[in-house]
Amino acid sequence: AFVEVLAGLGCEEYPWEVHAGIVGTTPPHWSKIITEKMLVADKISAEEFSRRYFEVVAKKYEHIPPMTGAIELLVSLKERGVKMAIATSTPRASFTEKIRFHPRITELIPEVVCGDEVEKGKPAPDIFLEAARRLEAAPDECVVFEDSPHGVTAAVAAGMASVALPDPRLPGNDFSHATWILGGIGEWIAKIDEGAST
Repeated sequence: AFVEVLAGLGCEEYPWEVHAGIVGTTPPHWSKIITEKMLVADKISAEEFSRRYFEVVAKKYEHIPPMTGAIELLVSLKERGVKMAIATSTPRASFTEKIRFHPRITELIPEVVCGDEVEKGKPAPDIFLEAARRLEAAPDECVVFEDSPHGVTAAVAAGMASVALPDPRLPGNDFSHATWILGGIGEWIAKIDEGAST
């Protein structure tokens, strides 16, 4: 979706290094960074760029599958009585549109905190602290699953453990501050199974 919006502004490419720097952040943050780094701030405001992005991406939601192993993990945790919440930088309206194509996820995790419902977005800890508050859980009892360095930074700032799930398309991302770094969700399911058998 970013590529399509930028193409309409005359940009021939959208470098992965630019994308890597905005993953996990809120629209006011990433729209400003993209318009500045892609040198289109004189053609479009950050607010209008964000609006066009969500207009384009809304048409793609039904074709975006859940992360491999995600449903299996959620079912496994639910069966073990683990309290869960979604803490996403996506605004509520966009999340509601996106998640209607994946109802099983919110059946398993009804508690959702969106990026426009807290004062500061990731890498600030606000969204994870609010999720913990809603779950009535102490921060040091929580484990955060994240695919962005900004998200891991937010988890660390919140005093929570973190599981990093790096995007292979962004090999330069630094997850060294995560508690665990895994190649996929399936590895965490294996850890749970190992723990259950010991």
